[in-house]
Amino acid sequence: MRKAGVLVLFLAISAPPAAAAAPCPQSCTQNMLIGVCTTAATRDTSTSEPCDFYGYQETHASFDLVTGQVSTSAYTCYGPARNAFAHVTARDRFRVVGPSGGPPVSFEARLSANGQAGGFGTVIAQIGEVGGEYRTVHDNGQGGFIAVLVLPLSHAVGEEFELVYEVGASAEVTAMAQGTLGFVMPAGYGVTSCQGFAGQGAVSTRRASWGALKQHYR
Repeated sequence: MRKAGVLVLFLAISAPPAAAAAPCPQSCTQNMLIGVCTTAATRDTSTSEPCDFYGYQETHASFDLVTGQVSTSAYTCYGPARNAFAHVTARDRFRVVGPSGGPPVSFEARLSANGQAGGFGTVIAQIGEVGGEYRTVHDNGQGGFIAVLVLPLSHAVGEEFELVYEVGASAEVTAMAQGTLGFVMPAGYGVTSCQGFAGQGAVSTRRASWGALKQHYR
């Protein structure tokens, strides 16, 4: 029987707007019952414990907000009532960069995701805008997925917006899920982020400080 509710989604769809000098939003990892949230741009964590007879039960959860990558995996010991799970919730605050003075820019945030699960395991991936829409995919009992989650966005140049993207894996044998964030922008436009996002759609000014960029595009 599938264990419903093991994968806990941390997507915060509603949150107060960030102040101009606010720190970067927190991102979280969950390894079994061990959850940690931090404003760091990267985190890589794992758990491992021996099985009763042989082998190990293991989980892994990591995020890198500079590359826009999130990853989880879980492995269980063979036996009754065994389950291991891991989840990553990545958050970052972005800003549209480009020629100012025009209408809001229409663009896309994309999460390229894949997941696999053996036995009765489950995998999931999700992306959303805080205060806006979200897109999600899960294995639907088929053992896995390969998908590109497309989130339409519209923001004026210089306007801040916050995204949450996440993956989760719950295993009764083995499971893994991972994703990579990217943007499809009109010619002449790009994004920069509080955490220094440098993936698809980032502008060359990403190495400048977040405060300096906000001042420049005001």
